Amino acid sequence: MVALVAMNLAIVPWVALINVCMAILAALLALRKYRCQVDELLIFSGASTFFAWRLVAGNERIELHKKSRCWVTKGLIIVYFERFSKRSLLRFIPRDAMSTNEHRRLRRLLLELSRRGE
Repeated sequence: MVALVAMNLAIVPWVALINVCMAILAALLALRKYRCQVDELLIFSGASTFFAWRLVAGNERIELHKKSRCWVTKGLIIVYFERFSKRSLLRFIPRDAMSTNEHRRLRRLLLELSRRGE
């Protein structure tokens, strides 16, 4: 019985050390991912019959096709896109990402496009 207690006491510090190391590694990976982020610019150009979406991230320009579904609330817009390479892309646009007037106009546009099925 004493041997089991002594063995448990010997194992517990190693488990705690492994947990701390894993937490530090997770924090370092999250910090690296945060620092490697690139500013993105979502560009919309529209005419009466044709709408074009483009995402500019760093030196890369990606042509997008908006999927028919989107989530629009007063404080948040969630838009689903499809790249022409058929990969899906999801973008969150919070209210503080642009001026109040621009956010309102984008909400109206997306709701109108959703009603049309575009």
